[in-house]
Amino acid sequence: MRYLMSFVAILFIFQPNTALAWGKYGHVVVCEIAYRNLTTDARAEVNRLLSVDGEYKSFNHACLEADEMPRTSPASHFANYSRDILVIEQDGCPNDKPCVISAIKDDLNIVADKTRPDTERARAMILLGHWVGDIHQPLHISYADDRGGNSIIKRGKCSGDNLHAVWDNCIIENTILPGNWMQKQFGWARFTRAYRAADSLIAEISETDKTQWADSVPWQWAAESYEITINPDVSYCTQRNNACWYEPQNKRLDDGEDKKTIQMTNEYLEEFSPVVKLRLKQAGIRLASLLNEGLSN
Repeated sequence: MRYLMSFVAILFIFQPNTALAWGKYGHVVVCEIAYRNLTTDARAEVNRLLSVDGEYKSFNHACLEADEMPRTSPASHFANYSRDILVIEQDGCPNDKPCVISAIKDDLNIVADKTRPDTERARAMILLGHWVGDIHQPLHISYADDRGGNSIIKRGKCSGDNLHAVWDNCIIENTILPGNWMQKQFGWARFTRAYRAADSLIAEISETDKTQWADSVPWQWAAESYEITINPDVSYCTQRNNACWYEPQNKRLDDGEDKKTIQMTNEYLEEFSPVVKLRLKQAGIRLASLLNEGLSN
């Protein structure tokens, strides 16, 4: 029995956290892609600022910090729009409240300001890496009443119990990260699968892709995510009367109401695997572009 309990404990340790944006693997992939696309000057400055901060040996691990509990600046992880908006067409956060769009701008300004203390710039750089990842996770650009799909129950495939967790972790872990079950649990170092996924994704990125993706600004990245979020095939909302309703007969989820349930299938994961791959690649290249702009001499 003692050995059985030890085995169960080991399995628990290796279970992915299903409550965080992109999950740990997704953020590591984004920041690994970004780091490999930095200029020589920018990479040297990233390394120097990491050493000033002193908590992390690598940029990709530092990008996880904002999801540590208690979460750093909770409002900076997402943007909640009105269900009456079907297309994001302008800059700024909804209702002029802080959101992931403003967080990216604010921290980039700190990173680029060489008159500020290095400790402050280092913290802003670490958070910037996380925010750029978050804005590319479609369900982080969504609605407040269902908490970006956290209040949509998921049955069937995938760990986690809601739709948001499917996009944070399940699609990445089941269709993008390499390795069989044993490698996933025991065979590779904790983030080796994410590094190998970054290898594959970087190989798919052309110079044209880099130029096109970098020629955009954060509110446009949010608009891209939102377009994915409200796609009917995502099963997040139902378009009706020029709005996106929680259910066909219920515009929004109010306190005390029953949550809707969706069934997760292999077909769903395969359909949206290319979408998630694209968002990870775009996030990595755009993050590199911001850091190259803010840190290069």
